[in-house]
Amino acid sequence: MPYLGATPDTTIDQKDLNGQKLIIDADADTSIHASTDDQIDVEVAGADVLQIKSSSGDAVIKAAVDAKDILFQQYDGRTILDVNDGGYVAITNGATGAGQLRLYEDTDNGTNYSAFQVGTQSGDITYTLPTADGSDGHALKTDGSGTKLVKLIWLLMMLWEKLHFKHQMKQQVQMLFWLQLQFKQGQKETLVQVLTQLH
Repeated sequence: MPYLGATPDTTIDQKDLNGQKLIIDADADTSIHASTDDQIDVEVAGADVLQIKSSSGDAVIKAAVDAKDILFQQYDGRTILDVNDGGYVAITNGATGAGQLRLYEDTDNGTNYSAFQVGTQSGDITYTLPTADGSDGHALKTDGSGTKLVKLIWLLMMLWEKLHFKHQMKQQVQMLFWLQLQFKQGQKETLVQVLTQLH
């Protein structure tokens, strides 16, 4: 087999390897080969791990082993991006902080971005978007199921404002009852302090 930059140190004098492995490490278990037509395989530690091929003109990077993921890591070993065989893409940051998705504006306008990230959670949560695009005046609202699968639904903003107003009124009525109770109990000093804070 031809070698490149490893022991034994030989010169490649073939223009066509004809599907043979191009060994690139000293113990001869890491290579690049094209034993399958129109496909480049990357072999590490004696096993193919990555394939590079074409599909209708599109470049395809593919895991060479079923049920394995493609991980992008930093120098320190932190996985930043996980293209997972489970059908999802994970953005992580190890123990450094939460993973963050950044969407940048057009560079003609500047270098600002909008970012999405999670806070500290007690468990996994999946947000499911509505199947329709909603109507004018609608906003997304959680169904409040408290489960790991949270459905987001469209809610008319006017209705939300009405519900919010009712909630505020309820709080104000509760406050008035509390103030009345304090007054009846003769706690004038406490009542003055509360009214001062409200003012």
